[in-house]
Amino acid sequence: LKVGDTIGVADASGKTLNYFVVKIDEYPVGDAPAASIFTSDGPSQLVLITCDGDWVASTHSFSKRLVVYARLSPQ
Repeated sequence: LKVGDTIGVADASGKTLNYFVVKIDEYPVGDAPAASIFTSDGPSQLVLITCDGDWVASTHSFSKRLVVYARLSPQ
């Protein structure tokens, strides 16, 4: 994904809600700003979190987290 891409999410009734990517950030594990990632303030948003960086065998995890922020498109 990149800034400007659209993500479609189907709601319970089958209606597709379209979100557009507004920001992509990468954070070291344990250093992500949880309060801003998981906020319920402001406009409707979709936040996708996945692993990135190098594999760290001792922790069985990757060294970074990739966070994609997307806002609901006006209908």
